Amino acid sequence: MTTATKRTIHGILSIGSSLAFLPMYIITFYMTILDTVEPAVGGEYVLMILMLIFWVAIIVTILCLMIIYMVNAFKNKRIAWGICLYIFNVFIIPVYWYKYMYKD
Repeated sequence: MTTATKRTIHGILSIGSSLAFLPMYIITFYMTILDTVEPAVGGEYVLMILMLIFWVAIIVTILCLMIIYMVNAFKNKRIAWGICLYIFNVFIIPVYWYKYMYKD
């Protein structure tokens, strides 16, 4: 795999996981508030299972990207970026990708 392909894949995963995190959080929040509504015949359970699968995919993607970027940050002596990636991971991952992975 070429370097340009890796950069593109990292970029898609970085921006996509960060953009998918907030809507998923809002949808899950409203689903817990609106839980008093009677579900259609098994319809809510299918939606909950799909939401769980999507949540797990987002979280695993964010964790993998965070590990890759933190290793890169500490290897290149960017200690402050490594700490920011650990604390503000969902919001900083696309910024780190653009600033250090895409530009290099």
